[in-house]
Amino acid sequence: MTKFKYLVVILTFFSFTKIYALDSIKINDDTLSPVFDKKVYKYNYYTNKDKIKISVSKDNKESVTGYGYFNLNEGNNEFVVTSTIEDISYNYKINVYKDYKKDSDSVATFKSLNIENYDINFKNDIHEYTIDIKDEASLKINYELDSLSSIVEIKNNGNFIKSNNDVVINIKSKDGNNSNEYIVHVNKAIKVFKDESKTTPMSYLQKEILKITIIIISCSLVVLTYYLIFIKKVF
Repeated sequence: MTKFKYLVVILTFFSFTKIYALDSIKINDDTLSPVFDKKVYKYNYYTNKDKIKISVSKDNKESVTGYGYFNLNEGNNEFVVTSTIEDISYNYKINVYKDYKKDSDSVATFKSLNIENYDINFKNDIHEYTIDIKDEASLKINYELDSLSSIVEIKNNGNFIKSNNDVVINIKSKDGNNSNEYIVHVNKAIKVFKDESKTTPMSYLQKEILKITIIIISCSLVVLTYYLIFIKKVF
């Protein structure tokens, strides 16, 4: 039993001291598309410059390769930034497009996106939003595409039975090379049912009936007590 306790303590310690991968990756001090998230492993960057600087923000205990200064060729240039922590590696792929001309088959962005009755101030480089709803069964999501060939998939829009729900909106280019994911955190108000018997005052008639009932019960108790003490004793 003692060994088991020690094992639990050790596992708990490592669960709280877990080291995660990179805090950020930037190119020429600009953010990537989508905005960097250590759990997302594919990114895009567009530029008209001949050279780029890939910079990272990392933990002292992790080893990182793939950052520094690089020359660019025309079109798509692929880079991989690898973070290694305790023999576990995380690979972040970055497509850098030089003098990129948007092709309708490679576009995965919205011209506009909105949720009816809610102002989320949508922007293509902001990937998470939060709204509070009441009784809606689902959200009415409207959007316009930068390219009509883009493919949009919306998941979990409906059946909001919990207080917290995540609606996921995915947009993917026709050629499959670009994609973006947006999450709408939906907070549903939980109904609190009132106990009307506690909040609704009694009517005059109800009060009078209650008084009469109390009087009848009291009189009955008095008569019963008198009977038991005096009349029954005599007989």
